[in-house]
Amino acid sequence: MTRRSTVPFPSKRCTGGVKPPNSKTEARRLRGSCAEFLILQNLQRHFGYARNCDLAAVFFSRGQTEDTILASIIFQLIKNESRAHSTQSIIDSQNLLLSGIKSQKPSITGIELSNHLWRLLEAVVKGAPGCETIFLLDGLDELKRDTRSTFLRNFLSLEKRTTSGGATIRVIISSKPYEDIREALAHYTSIEPHKEEKDCLQTLYFREWNARETRIDAVKEGGSWLASHQEYLKWIESSNSDLLWIEGKPGSGKSTLSKRIVQKLQEEPIPKHGADLHQDTTIAAFYYSFRGGITETSHELMLRSIVYQKENAEDIRGMVARWFKEDARRYGMRYQNENEPPPEEKGYSPYNFLELKNYIVENSQGTHTMASLEGRVRKLPKDLGGPDGFYRQIVQFLIRNQDADENLNEEDKNEERTKGRIILNWVTFTKRPISMFELEDVLATPLETQAVDFSRYDIRQNRPLELTRGLISYCGGLLETCDTQFGQTVQLIHQTVREFLLDKEQLAKPYDLDEANGDRMISMMCCSNIRITFAAAAFQLEVDHNFSQIHLVTARLCENNLLQYSLSFFAEHLTPLGDSGLSIREEFSFFIRDIMSRPTCYSALLLSKWIISYWSPEEITGLNQTNSERCLQSALIYAALNGRDEALGILLIRTCIKPPYVSR
Repeated sequence: MTRRSTVPFPSKRCTGGVKPPNSKTEARRLRGSCAEFLILQNLQRHFGYARNCDLAAVFFSRGQTEDTILASIIFQLIKNESRAHSTQSIIDSQNLLLSGIKSQKPSITGIELSNHLWRLLEAVVKGAPGCETIFLLDGLDELKRDTRSTFLRNFLSLEKRTTSGGATIRVIISSKPYEDIREALAHYTSIEPHKEEKDCLQTLYFREWNARETRIDAVKEGGSWLASHQEYLKWIESSNSDLLWIEGKPGSGKSTLSKRIVQKLQEEPIPKHGADLHQDTTIAAFYYSFRGGITETSHELMLRSIVYQKENAEDIRGMVARWFKEDARRYGMRYQNENEPPPEEKGYSPYNFLELKNYIVENSQGTHTMASLEGRVRKLPKDLGGPDGFYRQIVQFLIRNQDADENLNEEDKNEERTKGRIILNWVTFTKRPISMFELEDVLATPLETQAVDFSRYDIRQNRPLELTRGLISYCGGLLETCDTQFGQTVQLIHQTVREFLLDKEQLAKPYDLDEANGDRMISMMCCSNIRITFAAAAFQLEVDHNFSQIHLVTARLCENNLLQYSLSFFAEHLTPLGDSGLSIREEFSFFIRDIMSRPTCYSALLLSKWIISYWSPEEITGLNQTNSERCLQSALIYAALNGRDEALGILLIRTCIKPPYVSR
């Protein structure tokens, strides 16, 4: 049996806490010792190697011949006594050859010597049946082309002869990717470091790694004072590790200024102790935000984002350049006339509400329109939050509009406010940004379920019309929509809105929020939303051998825009509730037991994997797992062949590794 791995390394070096050797030979010797130790250690640690094995390591150099390579391998292997004893007869039979070598008789040719050494090596490998042989052949490209060609041909022949006789050998070859080596070893597994690095880098990637950054306004001219600020200069010119802390009140433009710093470092080479910062420094950024849910608050995802940027620096720089050149206006430039300098150039930041107010007042210039505007601006609040702040005025505006609407009775007003609270809870507490399509089905999902017949409930008939416009009537200016590469999402207009809604003094009443109540509301609606789909009549059908109704099932999966979120995060919202979420658990467990009482219906077969991973394996009773796998496979194949991307995303939610969000 043979196991072979070829590793085409572009270069080879010895690293670590070892003093650099003075000669190339010493370097190779040290590297050989390290490699031999690490290989044996890793075989034992990671691959469960408890069997006996001998390692022969060769670190090729330019002047080596085939004979010296073989001699080195043989002498390493015959340290094993059983190998040495088993080859004694072979060695004795070569006395004539050995005496010819000692007397340096010209009758002994190099070819004869090589052939005898290959036969001896074959005997050594076969001589220890209970002991595996591991060959480490490093730097094969170092050999002269004719030498490595002969060596490879003979070594592959040796491999076939020994393994056919029952010996087990494992071979690791490293080399540069020369064409002749590739051809000789083409039928073996190859590890390409650049591909491995790329694959590793891809595991760090997640779609929202820079989502918050893209939502921050790109300001090209603002913050010009930064370049001459003493603390900034001290930080940027420091030769040591250093930290710059930008401090400011909410909404004052900290994130915008941070992005400006990143932009400045990326676009302008800055001399730093004789070096070009733009060339020898990697810039990585991550912007925390509660508005983005867990993807923008997770420390783990922050680290993944930073490492991803560091390892993929050149690609990131190109991306950032394109954002600033092509998409500045799309991501929210706040002035319309590009020929007119923005307010920041005159000493004001549009992200500081009070300064914006002062700017408008000071530039009214006595005109009638501006004078009228001046009077209104002077009445604007000085702060965003607080009992008399801007956000409180938005809430009061909502209440006044509802009270003034003669078409709304008290029940209608309460319903309007309930919908507003539902929307705010979902936008504030979801584990990732919520899309407009999902939010429509949030409002279409019943919160109170006592009188709901889920087998007949049609979520499409209960969706609100023109929700984009309705957001203003439900939540005023506390929310905004954001066009992203994944579709239109809904978010709070600023982090300070979240703080306002969660304020313990209930400043946002009747729209004030509490995180525990938010998780409870979302859990209840996720529970109801899952039931809407899997209690439907199509899912209660009994499967036949061909799963002939799978087209109806996948179509129903695509009808529920919120289902993917509900299945992915239901448990995450429910778990923190503890005992206060017991009623929701009992309601959902009753639903699970009900569908499991019909173990051959589509609901039971398609949900079983999800139940095992996300809920409780004990709920699975009387179900044929093979049948479940076949049903799931049929649904996946049908969805893939018919372009049902939403259904695919839902069907893949069956393990603890969640699939990427499938947007519409």
